[in-house]
Amino acid sequence: MLSSGILFTAVCAAFALQSPSYAGITAWLDYTDFDTRLGELAATATVTPYTTDEQTLIRANILSDLQDIYSGFDVSFTEVRPLSGDYERLVWGLSTTQKGLLGLADSLDLRNLSRNDVSRVYTANFAGFVSEFDGVDQRDAQLGQLSRTLAGTAAHELAHNLGIEHCDCYACAGISPANYADTNGWQNNQISATGGTGLREEGREALRSFSFWERVKLSYAEALLADPPPVLAEQTLVHDSLATAQNVSLTDLTATDAASAFITGAISAANESDYFSFTLLAGQSLTARVHSQTLGRSSDRVDSFMSLLAPSGEVLFEDDNIEYNGNVLNSGLESDRYSLDTFFVNIPVAQDGTYTLAVRGVGGDTGAYEFVVAVYNQPLSAVVVPETSTFALGAAGFLLGSGLFWRRRAWRHL
Repeated sequence: MLSSGILFTAVCAAFALQSPSYAGITAWLDYTDFDTRLGELAATATVTPYTTDEQTLIRANILSDLQDIYSGFDVSFTEVRPLSGDYERLVWGLSTTQKGLLGLADSLDLRNLSRNDVSRVYTANFAGFVSEFDGVDQRDAQLGQLSRTLAGTAAHELAHNLGIEHCDCYACAGISPANYADTNGWQNNQISATGGTGLREEGREALRSFSFWERVKLSYAEALLADPPPVLAEQTLVHDSLATAQNVSLTDLTATDAASAFITGAISAANESDYFSFTLLAGQSLTARVHSQTLGRSSDRVDSFMSLLAPSGEVLFEDDNIEYNGNVLNSGLESDRYSLDTFFVNIPVAQDGTYTLAVRGVGGDTGAYEFVVAVYNQPLSAVVVPETSTFALGAAGFLLGSGLFWRRRAWRHL
């Protein structure tokens, strides 16, 4: 928890949005036609077909992994279809004509506002994860690796339906602006990692987990926690400058060692900026994300730009779009672009004081957004990176005296 290190000034007129009554989430593990898909997988991989006992073992392994991955959240996994009420459905027995497709979710549902989603795992397409084995040789390893890849994909697709995106995997220990240009693959230990982030077979066959940032976002998913943090509405009072910034109170989270705030707001006029301030301590790390372009429930979307201001008012860090490609985050390259939203990952705090995040629309753009900020007690950079090239400096920012400064140059939109 972070209660001892986060100090705040007066709390302003921001209002918590009403949340529905807590119920927890039931996730039905639907294995209808799972045996058929496993048979197709075995035929493609040219391995011995899976016996009934082996299929039972695979299902038990999947359940165990899902429970481990979602520990700390109130998710009840069951192989018995619920007779009533809302529930998530994880399906392993569907077929697809799309080769290489491992899984599919219904949506990216930030805050889990829509219920009864389906997470699909295309079991027959996992032949590549067992093709190196033959017959009885290494059969135990084959069963374990297949179980883990199926469970990881199921956890991944369920996470999408609860609001987690692929880019969220980069907000993990070991990645900060100093090594955006070469993340060393740390992102691929997280559940939201995928092929586009550089996840390969050995990564899928390992037990992955949620990063602290993924746990922050999941904390705001309805019904996942008995005592969820509040979702705040942007204040109606003017907060378009450093002097009038909305003072934000961060809430200690139970699912991860972080303090966080979630604010719904809007850029309602051209060239308007929204300012949010809070007090940080040296040695902490800050991650922040503007969601708008990826909010399927909203058609009023803003192309966002975000800046982090030091206690002096100096711009420490600013960024525009989200890009990722393997071991590179926020390169500024249009070919790597994921979204016109903005994402700060693990910004190190160099000195105590009141910091401010400013959000505006690019080129006078307007629209609604949902804003998440999280602060961690410990610095989260664990990677020593070699001296960067000229290209890497353009992508990774600059370390200056008292802190870090990032600015897009050729790619910056003003």
